Amino acid sequence: MKERVLLLTVLIVTAISCKCQLITNYDVNFVTPNFDKPIKVVKSGKHASYFQDKINLSVPQIQQIVKNDELASKYVNKAQNLNVTAKVFACTGGACVAYSAVDLIVGKHTGRWDGFMYGGQRIGSWIVFGSGAALLISAIPISLSSKKPTEKGVNTYNNNLESEKRVSFDIGTTANGVGLVMNF
Repeated sequence: MKERVLLLTVLIVTAISCKCQLITNYDVNFVTPNFDKPIKVVKSGKHASYFQDKINLSVPQIQQIVKNDELASKYVNKAQNLNVTAKVFACTGGACVAYSAVDLIVGKHTGRWDGFMYGGQRIGSWIVFGSGAALLISAIPISLSSKKPTEKGVNTYNNNLESEKRVSFDIGTTANGVGLVMNF
């Protein structure tokens, strides 16, 4: 009975931490997005942070800002999909590793399924542990690959903002004399 309580506790803690990690990306207290200002990219090593008006932006917030720019939105949506996929892999892998670790530490089988038998020993927990570790390891490159599309999307958004603002009006010479000159 103690083993089941311990296993259930570990699984609940893992599920809650994964759920909290997924929820924190969707910040409900986000300040109204400013569609007229560029997003500043601050790099420190391999990590990049995104700011607008001194507010640190998450990927869903960037998604909200660039939603009117089709190409930038495509890049940022791809990054968000990769990010969510990586988190699902990491949470599932963590749950598998936690389940098998508890099963192996306690020393008794906690479920009704006897697992795979090899040479008279149960190896089911090791298979679950290995698959969980593989999921955790595969989440790392997926998570790292989500950074490049985010940067591309932000750069595309900033370039399109700058190209829209290149219209200027001056008083200057024209073919008919002096007049209002519009440059774009």
